[in-house]
Amino acid sequence: MNHCICNCLPGVMQYGEMSDVVALHAPRPVLLINGTRDESVPIADARQGFEKLKRVYALLG
Repeated sequence: MNHCICNCLPGVMQYGEMSDVVALHAPRPVLLINGTRDESVPIADARQGFEKLKRVYALLG
């Protein structure tokens, strides 16, 4: 599995998932893109995070 440093915030995983970090941006617009063949973030994990963020954005408008 390859990782790109541009996808990492050092130490952030001790506090939560990347979807938690993106949730801090709510309710402002955000564009999320994940490739279906991305080896660093499986599509099932990306979809799970997206579903979580949909609930956050629904709550915050």
